[in-house]
Amino acid sequence: MGGFSYFLLFSLCVVSLLSCEKSVSIPLELVDTPLKTGMYSDSRVVIYNDIDSKIHSNPIDLYTFGVYKDPVFGTLKSSFALQVQLPDKVPGKDPNSNKKFGTNPVIDSVALYIPYLARGVDGVKKASSNIFDTDSIYGNRNSSINVQVLELLERIKHEDSVYYTNHNFALGTQAIANISFKPSIDSIALLINGEQKKYPPGLWLNLDKSFFKKKVIDNQGTPILENNVNFTESLKGLYVTVNSNNNSDGSIISVDPEKITLTIFYKNDETESGQNNRFDFKIKGVDAARVNKYEYTPSQEIRSIVSDNNRKTQGQSKVFVKGSTDLTTTIELFDETQLKSLRDSVWAVNNAELKIYTDNITRDNPQLRLFDKDSKRLLTDQIPLNSTGESLSQAYKDYGVSVSKDDKGYFYSFDITKHVQSILTKSVKRKKYGDNVKLGLEVKYKNTALGAVLFGNRQQADKGIKLVIHYTN
Repeated sequence: MGGFSYFLLFSLCVVSLLSCEKSVSIPLELVDTPLKTGMYSDSRVVIYNDIDSKIHSNPIDLYTFGVYKDPVFGTLKSSFALQVQLPDKVPGKDPNSNKKFGTNPVIDSVALYIPYLARGVDGVKKASSNIFDTDSIYGNRNSSINVQVLELLERIKHEDSVYYTNHNFALGTQAIANISFKPSIDSIALLINGEQKKYPPGLWLNLDKSFFKKKVIDNQGTPILENNVNFTESLKGLYVTVNSNNNSDGSIISVDPEKITLTIFYKNDETESGQNNRFDFKIKGVDAARVNKYEYTPSQEIRSIVSDNNRKTQGQSKVFVKGSTDLTTTIELFDETQLKSLRDSVWAVNNAELKIYTDNITRDNPQLRLFDKDSKRLLTDQIPLNSTGESLSQAYKDYGVSVSKDDKGYFYSFDITKHVQSILTKSVKRKKYGDNVKLGLEVKYKNTALGAVLFGNRQQADKGIKLVIHYTN
């Protein structure tokens, strides 16, 4: 009999749970438990764009270069500067071998090799045969761009130095290389010292031999080649810049800077017939300074949106998130009145989810992440505990982000439970923003040219951004 009583009591609890749960589709949706009934309907989530010209532009993990006229986002031009250093000394060889060129050295060629990013970082699929987004090329691969290499006339630093998108470098006026380039996914085949060699897809630039003869070969035996301090005063670096050809669409290419090479191929009186010596500059590693430079011109639609003074209080109907630009996205979860009311409710937050729909009808959406707008740090919920990077879905999961589809379309779902818990327990202090809790939204690999168009909160009753909180009291 006692067992039956316990079973009856358990059944009644289950029925109570099922009958008391309510769900309301409002900007802030509270899913109640039997310990708390009712609903809170006086909330809003505001999301809007800004243009901030002071965005850091000196990444060390990824470069982009190219120019692309995107009809949705606008025109993006990406260039980069790199410091050129002497090669490291080779153990067991002549300690001066890194600065000797032998008797009567003559340059055969100087090659700057810029390989595309080798492995996927975003899982974005090809959209068509001509226009596509891959992990290395964004834009129209059948459209050519003009690539120039110029001398860098200012010394760039990597230690404790910050460069912004609006920084203008001092450059030489004489091009060291100037070619029309159409990106290809084919490997590069070259004949080097009588051997056929293949290189992964990329850009192979033959640079001006006379420039490197003057800067390097002719300085053999002088203090300029004694150390990198002297050498980088003579040759501060190279600047790779681009322009579109004949108003073509163009493309943006992602590059692993650690795989860029710069080599002088030369002969001297000691060189065997049919062979070349090589002098490989050091342009990678922790000692090599590198800076990416972005120039972004927003589309007319985006310019119109960011000029609306009401967007920061009323939000936007559409929101644009894109890497490699000074376009920023801000999310305001609560206003002061809402935040005070929620804190006074003394809730135990079990789960908090931010849901944002994308206007893309396919799954070709870049990975996005949230960060604290005040501290500029990722939310605790967004820091992966064990990211394997094996697949797109696994990468999303590791970062507390998922991409799903319902009858309304594809949407991002961000787990922000820990962040909301800290806000409602008053553990998050704001000096700059008071009690208005603000988040930033960005492309996870923000140095790529990938982007997404999202539905905002303004005039979007069906697909508007939504915060869902499950709680007990």
